[in-house]
Amino acid sequence: MNQMSSMKCEVKSYELSNVKVTFLNSDAALITYQGKQDAVCGGQAVPPTIWASSAYVKRGGKWYAASHQETTAK
Repeated sequence: MNQMSSMKCEVKSYELSNVKVTFLNSDAALITYQGKQDAVCGGQAVPPTIWASSAYVKRGGKWYAASHQETTAK
């Protein structure tokens, strides 16, 4: 976390599309989406297009991120 918060990034633009939420049950959901971005982090260009998914779980009435992954689109 320290490395991520200290990394210098310049984001010129970003856009999320194809957002889909799938409830696995009343306490678990999977969110998938496509991200397009024009950004540089730590002096390196980030992939311009990615597919991502995030898993969320509900505990004590609050939603928490349990997992996240991104795959560079070709």
